[in-house]
Amino acid sequence: KITINDEKELEFERFIKLFEMIIDRFPKLENLFLQKPFLILEYQLVWGELLDVVEFLLKNSHPNIYIRELKIDGVDTKFIEKYKKIIDTLTATIQDQHPLSSLANYTFEKKYYLKYPKPQVRFRILDSDLFIQGLSDITLPVDQFEKLNLPCKKVFIVENKITTLSFPNKKGSIVIFGQGYGVTLLKNISWLKNIEIYYWGDMDLDGFAILSQLRSYYPQTISLLMDSEVYSKFSHLKTTLEKEANIKTATHLKQDEKRLYDTLSLNNFRLEQEYIPFGYVEDKIKKIE
Repeated sequence: KITINDEKELEFERFIKLFEMIIDRFPKLENLFLQKPFLILEYQLVWGELLDVVEFLLKNSHPNIYIRELKIDGVDTKFIEKYKKIIDTLTATIQDQHPLSSLANYTFEKKYYLKYPKPQVRFRILDSDLFIQGLSDITLPVDQFEKLNLPCKKVFIVENKITTLSFPNKKGSIVIFGQGYGVTLLKNISWLKNIEIYYWGDMDLDGFAILSQLRSYYPQTISLLMDSEVYSKFSHLKTTLEKEANIKTATHLKQDEKRLYDTLSLNNFRLEQEYIPFGYVEDKIKKIE
């Protein structure tokens, strides 16, 4: 019969064996385990695999591959995903660095120069002469979009997907699905700096805040269908928000836009772009030269 004392003695022996095995491979981890000895037994079943991953990261400073491509015996993608935190703690300790405070937004992959899924930009080419091998509706990683440098004269950026899909054709133009505040993805696209940019968002506090944000990247941005004329003409289609909207940062608005922003803020109104008749939208876009 095994007593509680026997179990503790066996646990202590296991602890010592694991400690010696780990320190033998990576002496710099000794202080970590003196401060946090519980880690030894917490990961007792996977120390071999953990140390193999750490060794790989130390020997390959810029692997530039996806986690799925790592060739480490007994280690798969799900293993690394599950144990990212302890892997980073061990590797950072050996390298005399601070561990990551968060694993969000692919910080682990970025730190260890691993590939990760890049944000995507979806756009439609509105001029058949500019189609890319017959393609007009395209989604690309943002770093590839940066290299695209399409020979277009006008770029329309809209807030909603259905507006992107139904946007009227226009010579020398493309339309980008801005994904609301996702326009931040576009902030470093160098070829947009010298192109006419039009932004069309919902006529609400968020819509104008997004316009302001985009204009902070590209000062030449012109608002589209977000003016007092459109608001007056279709104000009967506006809705009242269920709860009071939070005031947004919108420091890059023009005078008319700011007045409309204040009106929306005061009355808690919103005019969504889908409510504006498509024929009216087509006429306005045709008049843009």
